[in-house]
Amino acid sequence: MKELGAMEGENVRIATSFGQVILRAAVSRQAPHKQVAFVPYGAWASMLFGISTQASGMPTMKGLKATIERAPEAKIATLREITSMKAK
Repeated sequence: MKELGAMEGENVRIATSFGQVILRAAVSRQAPHKQVAFVPYGAWASMLFGISTQASGMPTMKGLKATIERAPEAKIATLREITSMKAK
């Protein structure tokens, strides 16, 4: 997060070729993972990957290239907002 100039708890925008989402930044307590972001599986993570399963039954959610930038003024979408976005 130092490279981004972001502080823990600050909103950040994560974007992949599939979409983007605003989330709250948190520092890993496990180990320093340079250039790795973890987003727990769920509605917000689903905004970042595509629907193709490549015959596995599960979309590719690991190893996606993403950009992360500070977005302190951006609003984190509610679950209702996300589900209505995905339905379009």
